[in-house]
Formats: sequence, C-alpha cells, structure tokens
Amino acid sequence: MITAAQVISLAFNREIDDVQLKDSQITAAEFDFIRPALTENLYEYVVQNISTFDTIDSDITASDSRVITGKKLMTDLLRPALAYFVKYLSAEDVLNDISNRGGFNQQAQDASVMSNDSKQNWKETALKTANILLNQMIDYIKKQHDNNVSKYDLYNNFTSIKPESEIIGGILINETIITKKEDETY
Repeated sequence: MITAAQVISLAFNREIDDVQLKDSQITAAEFDFIRPALTENLYEYVVQNISTFDTIDSDITASDSRVITGKKLMTDLLRPALAYFVKYLSAEDVLNDISNRGGFNQQAQDASVMSNDSKQNWKETALKTANILLNQMIDYIKKQHDNNVSKYDLYNNFTSIKPESEIIGGILINETIITKKEDETY
C-alpha cells in the first residue's frame, strides 16, 4: 500500500535513508493498524485492487458493481495515516544505530543527542497524528457509505463495542463484544 519513499515524504520533515524503513515495518503497520480500521472485507478488496484505487480520480463502478472513490481514499487518507504508523513503529531504527559494536544514538555534526523524553515525545506525536488521520479515513468511508450505500459496502460499520469484564483468579479480564449496525452480535 505504501513504499518507504512515500513514508518519508508524507511523515518525515527531513530526508532519511529509506533503508532505515524496513518492508516488514510497513507490513506490520498495515496489518496492525490499517487492516482493522478498514475491516477485513474492505481491506482485502483494497489490497486486490490497489492499482484501481491509485489511478482513478473519480467515483467508479467496479466490475462487481461496487462503487469506489478512487484516489482520495489512498492518496489523501489511507497512505498518510499508514505513513505515520510506520514512522511510529520505525522510531527506534531511525533514532538509533545498532551495529556489531552495540547501540548508538544518531548524531550529526554540531548537534546534540535527543533525550529519552524527546524520543518518547517524537514517537507519541507520530502515533497521535496517525490515529487522527486514521479517524479521518474512517469518517470519510462512513460518510461515503451513508450517502450512497453501494460505496464501501464491504466496510463493516460497527456502531457499538460493549466491554464485558470478569475477574478470574484476581485478574481483571476484559472481553469485547462488537455489535454490527443491524444489532447482530458477533
């Protein structure tokens, strides 16, 4: 869904070496953050039709009668959120250098090393930005679907999540029951 170069241009304020962003980090961010937000069916559809989402500017009706909204979902919403999730997951690799001699802080000439608090703030800011962008994407999908039910009909629009708690052996166990819009319990 995104390349290391796209992550750098969307989420970093300076050029970094794209080898610091591993494909495995990109895949992990996509799987851990984007996939649950899109829900399984829409996620699979986007992955299988990525070239369509990348090239079509306006609404189109796909061969299976689904209406999708072209580039806006990928370019303006999904990729920026994914880029910041990758930034969050790759923070340790970007901010530190690990070699056969041990771990070192990255440092430029005439620059001071970031404190651990600054590094933590950097990560938290990346995560907060990613979550804001992800929520914008989800809102967009929901609004598109509400305005035209054939748009994003693969999106499972869950309206309520009911936590249930149980104490077992002195440990609080939380279980989440997800309720679909039609009030079906899954």
